[in-house]
Amino acid sequence: MFSAKELLSIAVRVEKDGEEFYRKLAERFEKPDIKEFFSYMARQEAEHARTFESIGEELGVDEETYLNLEDAEEYLKSFVEGRFFPDAATMEKYLKERSVEEAIDFSISVEKETIIFYYEILELLKNERAKDLVRSIINQEKQHVVKLLRIKGMIS
Repeated sequence: MFSAKELLSIAVRVEKDGEEFYRKLAERFEKPDIKEFFSYMARQEAEHARTFESIGEELGVDEETYLNLEDAEEYLKSFVEGRFFPDAATMEKYLKERSVEEAIDFSISVEKETIIFYYEILELLKNERAKDLVRSIINQEKQHVVKLLRIKGMIS
């Protein structure tokens, strides 16, 4: 079973992995507007990680509720066991072999997966301020998808 705090901890890891992934993409591509876009995405992910950390620090004992639905636990476990972003070694190999378009497609799929995961976290939270912060991150992640699609359209 997972507590809200445990899921927030996973969210922090996801965002930090995302920051690293986008930072590596910024380093990989030389075109200034693409480089700046991926740098922006890295900064956004870093900000989200800090937000999830602060939510975790603010949660009280009443937030230590556990999700006890067997089906939901298996579903969430699939998120935990499978990383959203590749590990560092896989990432290096991946980035060397991919075009900007392929990197953007991968980024879109990961952003969509994180949105689903964050909705699950939202369901566990009781604190309204924490819920508002998670909703804000979800909206920002949705905007990331839109921005990624726009960038892809500009370079295709």
